Amino acid sequence: MLAFSRFALVSSLVASAFAAEFTVKVGADGLAFTPNQVTAAAGDVVIFEFHAKNHTLTQSTLAAPCSPVAGGGDSGFVPVAADATTFPTKRLTVPDATTPLWFYCKQGNHCTSGMVFAINPGSQAKMDTFIANAKGLAAGTPATSSSTTAAPGTTSTVAPATPTASTGTGGTTTTTGSQIVIEVGNGGLTFTPDRATAKKGDTIIFHFAAGNHTVTQSTFAAPCTPMSGGADSGFMPVAQLANPNFTFVVPDDTKPLWMFCKQGKHCQSGMVFSLNAPATGNTADAFKAAAMGSATTTDGTNATDPNAAAPGTGAASPRFAAGVSGLLFASVLAGLLL
Repeated sequence: MLAFSRFALVSSLVASAFAAEFTVKVGADGLAFTPNQVTAAAGDVVIFEFHAKNHTLTQSTLAAPCSPVAGGGDSGFVPVAADATTFPTKRLTVPDATTPLWFYCKQGNHCTSGMVFAINPGSQAKMDTFIANAKGLAAGTPATSSSTTAAPGTTSTVAPATPTASTGTGGTTTTTGSQIVIEVGNGGLTFTPDRATAKKGDTIIFHFAAGNHTVTQSTFAAPCTPMSGGADSGFMPVAQLANPNFTFVVPDDTKPLWMFCKQGKHCQSGMVFSLNAPATGNTADAFKAAAMGSATTTDGTNATDPNAAAPGTGAASPRFAAGVSGLLFASVLAGLLL
């Protein structure tokens, strides 16, 4: 269902015996993809090798090179230590040789510094236009690139704008704009606010403030159990990632969404969040009460509470769950591989 933000990277089970492979180094030569373009056939594989610091592979368009495509892909931030000798990779199987694919790094000013990449741009002139369009945004502040340049292995972000309005004892937030900001772990085991009302197309920004938490999709009936095929940000250790954000666009405002933190007993302590919960019946308060009455979190990775130790010692998941259908960032590139 939910496939947050960041590239819904879908496993491809069969690779062509005749497929070519291209290796693209991300951040190995400064703020650059090396090479910054490839020409590939359908079924060919592009291997993105992430080097030091903290970069992303995020799908965009020729016209808006530093803005993510709605429903497009996003690898999420991939922090790599400066002294690393092995490097994480993302694999992408080219689905169609006739359609250009445009990408950028959404870390801080990386895109506006020219950190962009294309598959089958069509011509060098179009690639030059893509780069020029990205660099042309440097005079302004890209709406989707709020992070500052990070130290190796970290993500530094500027605190996002505050919600338009906050009402109700539970901290309900209603926005007339396009963004709702939810603080995660700010002052305890809480989402602040712990519920929100949003319209289709609004953006929910989870801002991780402290500790080591997750945003994990569940159901009203099983608030502390991850939904099969649902979304999961993975653990976000703030000490390592320096206040990362986790963002998604509301796909449907007629159905409630239920989320929790799967770290240790955080859910049973009431660390849950609801979006567009009804005013009667399965309400936000009822969801929270059900979570606090849960005996266990059936995730399989949280037998202990790693947050009792230093942040970042928990069982970390470096990627987001890929949903087959439903919420945001369900990738249009069905051939993408992790």
